[in-house]
Amino acid sequence: FKAKSEQSGGGGHAEEDGKNRAHHPQEEAGKAGEEAKQKEAESQGPRQAEKHKEEERKRFEELYGRMDWGKTHRHLDDIKASKFFMDWTAQKLIYAVQVGLVDEAYDRFGKKEGSWERYTLMFRNGYNNPGDARKPVTSEFQEYCEEVYCPIMWALLFGEGWPALRPHWSAFKSCTIKVCDSGTTFLGKNVFHMHIDGKIGLLQRRNHAQKHMSRLLFSIVTDALNDQENKSLKRHCTTVYPIWQPPFAFKSNHHFHEYMQTYYRECGLENSGLPRPHYEMPENLIYRAQTGEVLLHHTHGDKQRGPQAIHSEPNPCPDRHLFVFDWNNLLRKDPNNRNKYLPSTEVPEEAIIAHMRPLENASAPAFLARLRVVLKTPREAVAAVVKTLEEAAASALSSSSPSVMSSSPSVFPGGEKKGSC
Repeated sequence: FKAKSEQSGGGGHAEEDGKNRAHHPQEEAGKAGEEAKQKEAESQGPRQAEKHKEEERKRFEELYGRMDWGKTHRHLDDIKASKFFMDWTAQKLIYAVQVGLVDEAYDRFGKKEGSWERYTLMFRNGYNNPGDARKPVTSEFQEYCEEVYCPIMWALLFGEGWPALRPHWSAFKSCTIKVCDSGTTFLGKNVFHMHIDGKIGLLQRRNHAQKHMSRLLFSIVTDALNDQENKSLKRHCTTVYPIWQPPFAFKSNHHFHEYMQTYYRECGLENSGLPRPHYEMPENLIYRAQTGEVLLHHTHGDKQRGPQAIHSEPNPCPDRHLFVFDWNNLLRKDPNNRNKYLPSTEVPEEAIIAHMRPLENASAPAFLARLRVVLKTPREAVAAVVKTLEEAAASALSSSSPSVMSSSPSVFPGGEKKGSC
């Protein structure tokens, strides 16, 4: 905020109209002097702001030089936000499904007045307000996705475990919109919108009425699918984390930003949507997640569970498909006392990851079994897309080699067609 205010320069004064100036020449001369001083101050404003930036950068560089992060922080590996990497074959299959079922359909009948060129699709469990009002789609497209696309994705990601997991499912987001785009001032710089997911707080284990959320996310980066050897390049990476995370959980967003301002230079507000605080961070203090890396966060933490994961959208943001699942604990009222809650049923995080594990190794029997589960999805709902799925699954079943999968031009990037739907 300080940088923003300094960049704005000195304040201005309302000028009098020409008639008043003619009757008050001395006042006019005085105002001319004030205007000259104002212009001088405005011309110095950017220089002062730049000077302030350099002073701040130097201060943080000195801080980093004497910091022993291991004594005051927890390493990112310790909080176990990263669960596993999807096999390349699994990533290409998800890409094929997404392009064939969603991307082309969105261009054909999903857009309406107010729609974005790229999309953010939102599907909620038990809500009467489907979709994202800020990125609207046609009702026909929303219904199509709910009836055809969602069941296929649930089967592909969670297999036969989906019915048991579904009660905890709160929302599913499928997104291609870039938060950091060409109109962002910080594009490509090591400046990030660091945040924590959801409504954060301290975990109160004795408060059985407390709601908390776990968020599962992963991205499939289009260009990385054809550039496996360089998957860790900056331009291919996704979610960004500070390597050193705090040893404590945050009780509020205010508490979180106080912490961030202590260790990183705040750069003001910037975003393609809502304005949000950004922080400048050296490359050696961040980790950039890779395509197909499955990540898991939570909104509430304590000493036992650990802190919430601080993270940011990628900058720069590659062409990618982002998938986000939100899961809630289930509150339970005492049947014998309406004013009392029993211990809630916690989010089955380990079970969620376990059901996704078949995507880790495309040569294992579990992956082939998962494909058969997908193909058993009711044909009545997927009649228009069975062909795409069968072609992709047939390639995977015949060989788990990525080269075999990538040789199918009808469903994978780089071919003549994106999909057959």
